[in-house]
Amino acid sequence: MAGEKTAAFRQQVSGRLAALGISEVVLEHDLLGMFHSGTAARDGYALIAGTGTVAARIRGGGLDRVAGGHGWLLGDAGGGFWIGHAVARAVVASLDGQGEGTQLTGLVLEGMGIEADTGTLAGCREALGQLVSAFYARPPISLAEFAPLAFAAQEDPVARTILVAASAALRDLLSAVRAPDLAGPVVVGGSINVRGMLAAPPSLKAELVPLVVGEPVIPVSDGLVGAAVLVLRHAGRVVDETLFGRIQAEVTGVSRANRDVR
Repeated sequence: MAGEKTAAFRQQVSGRLAALGISEVVLEHDLLGMFHSGTAARDGYALIAGTGTVAARIRGGGLDRVAGGHGWLLGDAGGGFWIGHAVARAVVASLDGQGEGTQLTGLVLEGMGIEADTGTLAGCREALGQLVSAFYARPPISLAEFAPLAFAAQEDPVARTILVAASAALRDLLSAVRAPDLAGPVVVGGSINVRGMLAAPPSLKAELVPLVVGEPVIPVSDGLVGAAVLVLRHAGRVVDETLFGRIQAEVTGVSRANRDVR
């Protein structure tokens, strides 16, 4: 799980699970769950880019170094809030006449339910006034909702500039945890990584700054497989490639069955 785990919190979780007959509780970081969902290797790197961003160096199956994860106000460059914030700023600048025109303007106004004729100065002023008021009426973190619009308008020069800058920020974050003595796969999770950067068409991907060169980048959707791997390793089992493949297949099968039931 993510976040800090105080002694009091650990005691509360252990106490509640003890009532279900679970005698030993181990709380591990979600970065480990994600990393071990992508590979049986015990060394490598993990990068989560969703609303926020955080990276880790994994050595011997445990966290060796973590960077990022400080939240939208203090960091998380390249994440969903960062991209959405850049989109919002670009649209406001365009409507205000301080920035270049962009397809993002129409997409953001539509998403906010604002109708205005932005082909006229009066219309731009009207749209700008409504948009700024609407932005400030919402929680700041909600700007992350506009991140997908940058990918939707990826042929637009303004949107593409934002995405290229985001990819560079993610590369820099991963670089902060890289060590010259540790090779290994890079496992990535989070919507910006999996459904955004890695799913980008070749025309955009050619401009994005690659996370690494010459090493595999493995996308994962969640940390379920990694949680199972961690349980087995804490119980003394050796999780090799064969067993890892079985766990992946089993979790995939159960997840698919649950979706079919719903």
